[in-house]
Amino acid sequence: MGVDHQICRNHVKRNTADLADSLTRQLQQQAAPPEDSTLTPEQLLEAIAQLQRLVRERPADGAEQLETLYARYKEVPAPPAKTKHNVWYRMRMRVTRLWNRWANLTLDLRRADLDGTNNSCERLIGWWIKERYRTMRGYKRQESIKNVVSLTTLMGTHPGYFEMTSLVA
Repeated sequence: MGVDHQICRNHVKRNTADLADSLTRQLQQQAAPPEDSTLTPEQLLEAIAQLQRLVRERPADGAEQLETLYARYKEVPAPPAKTKHNVWYRMRMRVTRLWNRWANLTLDLRRADLDGTNNSCERLIGWWIKERYRTMRGYKRQESIKNVVSLTTLMGTHPGYFEMTSLVA
């Protein structure tokens, strides 16, 4: 739809940290780089640290740094179908994904009305769509669906505190 979308920094940081841990463990078990490659396990560890730094600091030249990392890992071949992805291919895919999404991760640096999270979006999703009642227990009657949707809409249109006693009367 052509709408800019801020990616939540905390989610990216957490996912990158989880991946870094996973890649480091996997590298300890499988240290051999792909055939016909000049990559080394030490370079991979440096690249993992660089990814974490990029996500944490979001420097102005982050896209260029990711492009350089992409050039290093772009020749890593995809593993055969139905086999576990090796550490080198996983790194290639993470660098590619982060490079492709860099503009969305740094959108708040270019727009003063954003705070670097997607909290507003998540609040709307949670408040207006994914109410806890439905996800935990399910709906038994159509009337319940109407009641919950009406209530969340009513509460959502009144920012701040909502006095629910007006619904009982």
